[in-house]
Amino acid sequence: MTDERNTGANSTFAIGGVLCSANTFVLKSPPIANLQNVSSNATTETQTKQMDEIIHKLDKYLSTLRPEYYSELNEPLKDSQLDKLEEYYKIEIPKDLRTLYKWKNGQKPKCYEAFVNNSCFIPLHQALYDASELTPMIGFDFEIENWWNENWIPIFQNGGGDSICFDLKGIFTEQKGQLVEFWHADNDRNVIAPTLEAFFEKIIDIYETKQKEDFDE
Repeated sequence: MTDERNTGANSTFAIGGVLCSANTFVLKSPPIANLQNVSSNATTETQTKQMDEIIHKLDKYLSTLRPEYYSELNEPLKDSQLDKLEEYYKIEIPKDLRTLYKWKNGQKPKCYEAFVNNSCFIPLHQALYDASELTPMIGFDFEIENWWNENWIPIFQNGGGDSICFDLKGIFTEQKGQLVEFWHADNDRNVIAPTLEAFFEKIIDIYETKQKEDFDE
């Protein structure tokens, strides 16, 4: 079957109502291609920075530019809570994902404001539960390979069945920790960032150019 691929397509995502451009890697049905060296320069660059420093910057901008949304974020998870989630779901939570949820455990259930790309920041226990509900559908409801993958954790969701997933194994690219878009009614699987660090750095870059009044709270 034909592999239609758009590497480096320019698309947009939204932060608090502000549209931002981003490079995406679009895989067409069936999404089984193995892309090599995807955004390798960006990956190397972000690996030199500590995730906790990036989270510190993110915290500063969110609390300053989007204070109402910031107040709706949940308290952080403790290591013991993360360990219990690992044990229950039989996974290993990578260090960068741990750091994220030791900052804030997603947003409150009644907060519908988007964190990014019209998607809410999902508490980790909910994201892992949602993933566990989708995985048994592989080979049945999901007949196309990698329509859903058991290694994806939907940490950002739009409430309509679509999500941005943390990829534990690096499907398509072999880049563990990349972020992949999952569309419930579309077979595109866009690799929107090689790492969490790169993803948040892009968001921080946007925040650095905006004022509080630019956001639609």
